Amino acid sequence: MKIRESHSENYTAKVFIYDNKKEDYFVVAVPDLHWSIMIDDELYGEALTEHIMMHLFNVLDEEEAEVLALRITQWVQET
Repeated sequence: MKIRESHSENYTAKVFIYDNKKEDYFVVAVPDLHWSIMIDDELYGEALTEHIMMHLFNVLDEEEAEVLALRITQWVQET
């Protein structure tokens, strides 16, 4: 599991990323937002960012959701 910290002008949060290599999926959680998502390992790039952003819109404003989605995409693709 990776733990990363996202900082922006208005928002700071810890992001937990679990990579299940055996079953080919990730679980990303942001406990401060009471938010998590399970992502299929085949989703990547811009499609991954848009998928995450769509779900973050429920808990963050558009600008913050986009920043966090881009960071999560980068962190997920590091593994």
